[in-house]
Amino acid sequence: MSSAWTRRQLTSVAAGVGACVVLGALALSYLGTPLMTQRRDSDSGAVEARLERYQANSAYTLYYLGRRFQEWPLNDASHERGGRVDALYGECEGSDTCGWPVNVINTPYEPLPTDTHGCRLLAPIRGVPTVYLSGLWLFTGTSSIQISALDEQSVAARETEIAAAKALRPVGGAPSTRVLPTPAHNLMANLEGICRPTG
Repeated sequence: MSSAWTRRQLTSVAAGVGACVVLGALALSYLGTPLMTQRRDSDSGAVEARLERYQANSAYTLYYLGRRFQEWPLNDASHERGGRVDALYGECEGSDTCGWPVNVINTPYEPLPTDTHGCRLLAPIRGVPTVYLSGLWLFTGTSSIQISALDEQSVAARETEIAAAKALRPVGGAPSTRVLPTPAHNLMANLEGICRPTG
């Protein structure tokens, strides 16, 4: 009986190992197909739908870069009290505090505090006032849009932020390079009094 039990046990183990090998091969085959890309696009679609829900409950226009910007997919979105909405692109990098390759931060317009430091007034992008202050800021309609790329002090980050500004579109809208709506507030006196000109 012991010998028979051993044979049955070995047969079961072999069958189990064979099943694992087959399942492993199927998994590797699945991971190597375009289905992974399809799943990422589906995730970006779900994040886009979340942004559209935020827009439906927002008193001002939200902007983003579509489901993908350059090599980075739309990977997450967040909403905070006060109306701030972030559209986050790429993979969050870092351990304790991670940063996103590109973050589009939407807030309702408010004048810059008079004690703001490090602000630089830039040439308009998309026809609206633009400043640099820990990222690129554009002011349109009743919206303030901050675009921040990782390693924000680098030339590459600045180029990424400018490219993103040129790709901005309202949440759920089609790609466009048209001039953005003129700010609803007379903000140039505020900006010119705080931000030093570039160049």
